[in-house]
Amino acid sequence: MDKSFSAKQLPAPLREFYAAIQNDLVVIEQKLHDFLDSKNPFIKRVVDHGFRLGGKRMRPALHLLFAQMAGSISAEHYVIGAALETIHTASLVHDDILDEALTRRHLPTINAAWDNETSVLMGDFMVARAMLEVAQLNDLIVNQIVAETSCALCDGEMRQVGSRGRFDLSEEEYCAIISGKTAALFECACRLGVFCALKKELFSEKADDFSDCQKILSDERVQNAAMFGRCLGQAFQIADDLLDILGSEEEMGKTLGSDLAKQKLTLPIIRLLAALPEKEKEALIEEIKNNLNSGTYSAIRRMLTEYGIYDSVRNTAVGLIREAIELLTVFPESEAKSAISSFANYAIERQQ
Repeated sequence: MDKSFSAKQLPAPLREFYAAIQNDLVVIEQKLHDFLDSKNPFIKRVVDHGFRLGGKRMRPALHLLFAQMAGSISAEHYVIGAALETIHTASLVHDDILDEALTRRHLPTINAAWDNETSVLMGDFMVARAMLEVAQLNDLIVNQIVAETSCALCDGEMRQVGSRGRFDLSEEEYCAIISGKTAALFECACRLGVFCALKKELFSEKADDFSDCQKILSDERVQNAAMFGRCLGQAFQIADDLLDILGSEEEMGKTLGSDLAKQKLTLPIIRLLAALPEKEKEALIEEIKNNLNSGTYSAIRRMLTEYGIYDSVRNTAVGLIREAIELLTVFPESEAKSAISSFANYAIERQQ
């Protein structure tokens, strides 16, 4: 695995947001290498390819920025940040199997380059290694939160699989799905960034008093950080769902349209079906079920604009970002806080 981390590999806006933690991200990259290093040439080759499919390091970046905003970055933050990125990458590897995706970041997915068996085992390997590294921190609270986050991620993915073909899926059910599959990792990254920073301030050495650490979790700053991550994650997924329908595969660098092909309803489609007259709604559902083609996507894009769905969905994402940024008022002004606010706006403006 390439252990370097260069801002040159990032979209231009992210270079500015990450400036305050550039050197820390280099440490994260080294941790990622250490976590998944293997003497087995096959495992090493697949791991190296898997991490080339990631790239933006959004979750560890937020984790570090929240730590910096709340206090300072510690060795514990590097381990947690790398673990969350490893779990995220594992989820992408598994997602590509579910979606039968062939490309990600302009590269063949692991299931395309090898096979589904390799992808399943590699994703499992990554999660197992991440959980092991977190466990070795010997912090019961951190260990529990990361484990709960992994469960929430799987719960969200399972909910989505279970909802396939359900054209009556409600917005509430959709929100529950994305709160798990996407928002949970963002929430964990922000929450633990602040928690570990405050813990470091209170305890010069290892904290032995579990009850005192639990009290830190109820601190307004920790709670607001968690809510920020949840709002950001939901907005990020809503923007992603719009891009899945309206985006360019060339710009996104990955297979698009898989949600509709798998009959997984996302917010744009849920609202479009609710807005269509009954006959048009039935016709669209029938086409998605039995005759989905490029013409279907073109018609959906047209109707999203015609019925005001695009603006409606985008406004929902914007509202979540505004809510997230408002939660930062409990923190003093800083370079890290400014970067986090800018990052939040980028999450819904991005085209890749």
